[in-house]
Amino acid sequence: MNSIKPVKAEDFARSLGLPSDEAGLPTRGSIAEAVRSFVSVNRVADRDELEEWFLTLASAAGYTGEMLKKRFRSVCSQLLAAGDCAAASRESSTFLISVEPKTVDLETEEYVILGDAPGEAMSGAGKNVIRRVGRQQGSVSLFDHLSPPPWPAIAESLALNQDTSPSQILTSVRLSGGLPEHHQQSGLERKYEVSLQGTSSRLCLAADGEQDVPLLCFQGEQGNERRIRLDSDEYLSWLYLSETGIDGTRDWPEDLPLPSTVLAALTLVGEPLDDDLTRWDLSDKARTTLSEWLGIPLAEQTPVTRDPAQSKVIDSSASARLLVAAGPGSGKTWTACMRVSRLIEAGTSPSRILIISFTRAAVAEIRGRIASFLKDPRDAYQLNIQTLDSLAWSLNAGAGGGSQTSGDFDGSISAALKLFADPEDWLLDEIERYQHVLIDEAQDLTGARRALVLAMLRNITDECGVSVFHDPAQAIYGFLDVSLQGVEKELESWEPPFENIALDRNYRCKSPGLEAMFSEGRSLLRDTGLDAREIYSRIRQRIEETASPANTRRAADERRDTFYLYRWRGQLNSAIDQALRNGTPFRTRLSQHRNLVQPWIAATLHNFVGRAISRSEFVELYSELRPHPGLPAEQAWQSLCRICGTTATEIDLARLAEIMLGRSPLPEVAISDVGPRSAPLFSTIHAAKGREAETVVLSLPFEPNDKTDDDLLEEARVLYVAATRASSELRLAASPRGMKTLNNPSRRTWREWSRSKSPAAKVEIGCPGDIEPTPYSSSSQSRDDANFVLWQSSERAQSVGLTFADGRYRITMSDTGIEIGTLSNEFNMDLRSIAEKLTQEKVYPARNIEGAFMLGATSVANLDEAGMPSFTLVPILSGAPLVFFNRA
Repeated sequence: MNSIKPVKAEDFARSLGLPSDEAGLPTRGSIAEAVRSFVSVNRVADRDELEEWFLTLASAAGYTGEMLKKRFRSVCSQLLAAGDCAAASRESSTFLISVEPKTVDLETEEYVILGDAPGEAMSGAGKNVIRRVGRQQGSVSLFDHLSPPPWPAIAESLALNQDTSPSQILTSVRLSGGLPEHHQQSGLERKYEVSLQGTSSRLCLAADGEQDVPLLCFQGEQGNERRIRLDSDEYLSWLYLSETGIDGTRDWPEDLPLPSTVLAALTLVGEPLDDDLTRWDLSDKARTTLSEWLGIPLAEQTPVTRDPAQSKVIDSSASARLLVAAGPGSGKTWTACMRVSRLIEAGTSPSRILIISFTRAAVAEIRGRIASFLKDPRDAYQLNIQTLDSLAWSLNAGAGGGSQTSGDFDGSISAALKLFADPEDWLLDEIERYQHVLIDEAQDLTGARRALVLAMLRNITDECGVSVFHDPAQAIYGFLDVSLQGVEKELESWEPPFENIALDRNYRCKSPGLEAMFSEGRSLLRDTGLDAREIYSRIRQRIEETASPANTRRAADERRDTFYLYRWRGQLNSAIDQALRNGTPFRTRLSQHRNLVQPWIAATLHNFVGRAISRSEFVELYSELRPHPGLPAEQAWQSLCRICGTTATEIDLARLAEIMLGRSPLPEVAISDVGPRSAPLFSTIHAAKGREAETVVLSLPFEPNDKTDDDLLEEARVLYVAATRASSELRLAASPRGMKTLNNPSRRTWREWSRSKSPAAKVEIGCPGDIEPTPYSSSSQSRDDANFVLWQSSERAQSVGLTFADGRYRITMSDTGIEIGTLSNEFNMDLRSIAEKLTQEKVYPARNIEGAFMLGATSVANLDEAGMPSFTLVPILSGAPLVFFNRA
């Protein structure tokens, strides 16, 4: 008779698929596998029943105790946050739902698979909750899978510019002194408080009766404590990250909740070191990737050591007059901010320093960076930093010119300029009080703005110093009426004289060849002894010698850090059309569309009837969306609350519709670049100014003929700006065939198609006003069908057909035939204009047009006569379909 041998606990646990780790608990990977299996079999699983089932299974293997429950729940939190399964709530129960499989490219040379994909992943029985797989076709980038951080919304809620850098948000709030008093909260009992190292700021959660109140607390100018109520508890955690960056996850404060999106990111690329999910192990590649996603660099991207030119600018006296030519990547902003901070530390009163910047976003950035360099950051608040427009309005107001400041910006500039024709004593007193004036981006000051700056500089005292930062090589706008070299010559002839300093070292370039080409290009554009034709030819030649050909497809071209740049919008449209036909992923910024809105709004609300919606109603509708939007329901709700919330539990849909119908974009829910965030950017050269990428593929334009010298110089600067967008590699591609432009408000591009016996043209589709703003069908079933397929295709390019019926072109999905929209009469009129230019005859466009595409979908709103709101999805069209014209 065989004896029965006892089975060791660890062997039995392993046979159940629950091996233990060094802590004596089932590995996180094995728990995740068990959860996935249960959810996959049941499709929908009650979370309490799932936990009971797992604890029973684990107890059979000898695992018990509260630590086991804690680990199980933390693993479930990771799976839900990462998107391995979805969750829905009904009454008091939470359900886990199986989702379709998705492969995510982690941007770290690793791939993971999420959802119901049994047998397709490597073993997940170890520490990793998420399953790794090999390289997969059709993978989604990590940046497209994750929701973007809510920095614009946080900045707006704190009364800051929405473009404020995440790392400068807290500094900017401290410098501004906080929000108006009605935002202050006094006498509240604090439940917890997190201090930010190296600052006087604290993140607090306080109790106000039964309600929790998130507060940002900091020391005011008078030494008193300022308290600002935040719009969301989660903003506390994001503000903590804004100050610490991704390194804050190494030891996350126990009291702060970890945002679900951050938990998703950490789960996908890292490993937790505890079951509280407060300490994480991240590789160097993962830290770099997550820092890029956060928008907060791992370290300040500034020169480690100064070059002599930077030292000359920074260390010059307050009375020095400097004309600083600073090229792209030369550390211009860092040098300018260091100069101002050095002046303050040397004794110049901040209130007697005037800084003129080109944009409001730059104003916030400059003040924040200067504050970070000062021993007492509050000194930066005393600086007078203005755009030229705001300075002009201030001067006009000082003159008592209320009527003069009520017009547009150009009128205000002209009115301020007239004040200097015969300056009064108050104006001279105002200008003469300054000890130093710093002007940024001087090449962008043209016409009356340029004249105003020069008039102001003529009236400062001889002891007042001036620092003018400019880059003549980047003046690329053809409407400029004065070249920047004219400004240089004028300033150089003044007394006291200006000293010319060039910041020639490039801190952006990672390629010696690019750096040499950038330097030579700047020298050529500043050489007044060469004629325009020679400057253009030599810059073009250097670009051609430095760049590599783009005749083969490389993996880098498919990445988000690649720009494809085109000289003309018609060339860009041709390239977009070709990419759509070839199925090549790309993203582009539709600058002509200023109010594209995230599609999840209409997808959630299109069947809802009412002027307001409660939180529970919204969450229920939102949770039913398939595919799931990816954005947590609470975050989506908070976004709408900040736009049109009446209470914490209700939003005003009529107000939301009214705002969506207006001209102003909604930064909280706006669509910026259209297309996958992981795909390369297609852009005109002008639209890419100020941006940079690892690789730039430049569509080299044809050499210009019969151009004036000014035109040739502009073309040379355009090429230079395009080339200087690259930090590692520049590649050249042939220019796609351009298109003509209609001289009307739509500015639609088109070109004749000569490969057909019948008159035909390639015609751009997707201009503003192309889609009818009203619902495209009176049938509720048709609208439901359209919204369903538009939501299914809301983030990927799809082919659509155009069929003429009842005086309009109907838009239908090519694969299903479902109608998704209607083209406007403006589109019809543009087709007639093109027909006239083609044939000078009476011809009619074909009833069927093929070759159009939708890049995605946007939400639109409508208000009926009774003020009742409705929401629907409409396609975002693009491409240049071939239109045939038939003779009568």
